[in-house]
Amino acid sequence: MGGIKMIDKVTITRDDLYKLVWEEPLGKIAKRYGISPSEITEACKKLDIPKPEQGHWTKIDLGHEIPKPSLPEQFYEDQQSWTFGLKNQTPIIRKPRVPRLKKVFKARLKDHPILKDIRQHLLASRYLTEHGYLKPNKKIIADIFVSKDCADKAVQFANSLFCSLDHQGYPIYYSEYENRLFWRANVEILEEEPKRKTHQNRHFWSPLRSTLVNVDGVEFGISIYEMSQEIVMRYADGKYFKESEFDEKLQKKYRYHHTWTTTKEYPTGRLCLQIYSLDGWLKQWREEGSLFLEAKIPEIIKTLKDSVSELTETKERLRIEKETREREWEEEKRLREIAREKAFIRDARISSKNQLEEIIKNWDEAVQKHKFFKLAEETINTKVEPERTYLLNRIVLARELIGTIDPIEYIAKWQTPDEILPILKKKRDIDFLEDDENWDLLDELED
Repeated sequence: MGGIKMIDKVTITRDDLYKLVWEEPLGKIAKRYGISPSEITEACKKLDIPKPEQGHWTKIDLGHEIPKPSLPEQFYEDQQSWTFGLKNQTPIIRKPRVPRLKKVFKARLKDHPILKDIRQHLLASRYLTEHGYLKPNKKIIADIFVSKDCADKAVQFANSLFCSLDHQGYPIYYSEYENRLFWRANVEILEEEPKRKTHQNRHFWSPLRSTLVNVDGVEFGISIYEMSQEIVMRYADGKYFKESEFDEKLQKKYRYHHTWTTTKEYPTGRLCLQIYSLDGWLKQWREEGSLFLEAKIPEIIKTLKDSVSELTETKERLRIEKETREREWEEEKRLREIAREKAFIRDARISSKNQLEEIIKNWDEAVQKHKFFKLAEETINTKVEPERTYLLNRIVLARELIGTIDPIEYIAKWQTPDEILPILKKKRDIDFLEDDENWDLLDELED
């Protein structure tokens, strides 16, 4: 059969078969023992022996070095050899699986997709506020405003809150650019009311788009930030130190420097969750003492659910007010257009009338001048040559300079109100485009 000498049976141990299949191709092994390559493949499968992949020996011939895998621990029991040519092999008995000891991990929530890589974005901030808060370079991320020391804590709380909301079917997403109802609410990081009112340019950071959660059709904006407090700081050699930490070592180091104390805001490490919605609706949850915000997540979600009915009415009221404003605006726009059209018609009539009066005035002046020329001609005709010819030529030149006195030519130059109206409108559009510096449309209009 195909040059292969068939024999009754050949027994090969597992270790020997492993060495054989990695020393030469299956075809040569099969020819030597008078068996088929498929039987060797079946034996390797049953004895859990790895065998070379297709093309292995071609790569070896081309000079490639391919590492040989080690013989794995056998998965089957009492099967250390294989007998080729024996139809009924000893039945293979599976080893009973030993249950693996599972590692006991601390229960934790999965990472929310909106918080992907946010820790890296926060810690990669190139700039800090004057109070030491991070200003991330990426502008479309979750609304988290904290210092470097509080970044991990804030991200962990945000993940717990977002996953809890998502688990209850309340999706988290970013607002759209045109959603003006959900511009980020102002954040006041100072934990307590300042002792004295001073104007401070805080240079706060804010994301480009708000972080929203949809609870039963009502959208809520979410801001997580670290609170600050006013503490006494000591200035020395261009640096500020906490007065409580300005110990003897620092005092000795800066003893020759002029120092003074001042009050500055400093991050506390305590978080505040601010949730806002339509029409100025705003709630805050703050960390107090050793009570972290994670413990308040059930209360937070309950508050959002309880506020849905109230905000649904607010949403409907705002929708009606918006539609009313739009109708009023459209009506006001229509009335303005009517008034503008009437003004153009009035201006066109006035301009046409003034032009007509100017034409009549010019014609009347021309008639008076031609009367003068006629009288002059009568006088010139009494003169003798060559003076008479000289003066008549001058009269001809003067009449050409003054122009005709034909009323038809004068009235042909007059523009009616309907002819002036589109000119006024075009002039208005050109002036508008010049103010807006829209030169392309201006060129088209002038053409």
